[in-house]
Amino acid sequence: MVLVGVSHRLGDNTNDNLTLPGTGSQNATDALSKSFPDQANGTSPIVLHVSNGKLTDSKYADAVNIDKLILRNGSSDNYSATNRVEQMHLVFVETGQTADVNVQDSPDPKTYTVKNGHGSARRPLHTIQIFITKQYPALQGVNQVAITELTFFQKK
Repeated sequence: MVLVGVSHRLGDNTNDNLTLPGTGSQNATDALSKSFPDQANGTSPIVLHVSNGKLTDSKYADAVNIDKLILRNGSSDNYSATNRVEQMHLVFVETGQTADVNVQDSPDPKTYTVKNGHGSARRPLHTIQIFITKQYPALQGVNQVAITELTFFQKK
């Protein structure tokens, strides 16, 4: 089951001035700030959504389990012109679980196993925060991190 597909470039034009007091997202951000203070504000939350109804509807009550991800690193039009992801820190907001993913420096799509990406009936996963904790430097060009594709999968 494919959950999310993204094409996103992160760089100097982002704003990390966001707080959501009392939410799971804020609790996860606060916990990461204690463990990785230099990287804690480099985040692009991914929110799971449905095309009909709401995630809280009973038909969506089953837990989502993230088992693998496919990442195509860098910019598809000029791979060496941007920084690329070397390591990501994933925070599964509803469960408070985390996972680190070490990424190969390759323009080709690569599949990675995701640990701790299982929700439960009581706490189904809806939000994944992604923190870029290490980067491969650009050989030339802008100081941005580029990800051409990021897709999360669940085993069936």
